[in-house]
Amino acid sequence: MTGLPGIVRPLAEYRGWGKKGGEKRTIEEKREVVVRGIERSLRKEKGGYGLERYDPVHGVHVVRVLYCSHPLPIFDGEKFAVIQADCDRAALWGAVVEQIRAGRFDREIEATAAKVRRSLEKIRHARKAA
Repeated sequence: MTGLPGIVRPLAEYRGWGKKGGEKRTIEEKREVVVRGIERSLRKEKGGYGLERYDPVHGVHVVRVLYCSHPLPIFDGEKFAVIQADCDRAALWGAVVEQIRAGRFDREIEATAAKVRRSLEKIRHARKAA
């Protein structure tokens, strides 16, 4: 066996996490992926991404929201937005999460998800061909 305490047996090709191959996430699941990413980031947990960055060249604070490491164009069709340096971050991110959960950005999430799916399909086809 592996020699690790508590391990019962190894599992080959386990696919119990997430969707099975070929199954697509529902829009509700996609929304929650985005929300969980924001919440992880705000708690500064492992796996959270940077929501905000200070751009010293332009002297502004820039924010973004990701779906599967791809920025969502939720700021009037743009992927990034400048915020006021002294804005209430809790209010800002609370409003973003509320609007995501309400479905306001479903079109943007679906378009980005399709882009991610096409990118992954290209990679899979390239690996099969190699």
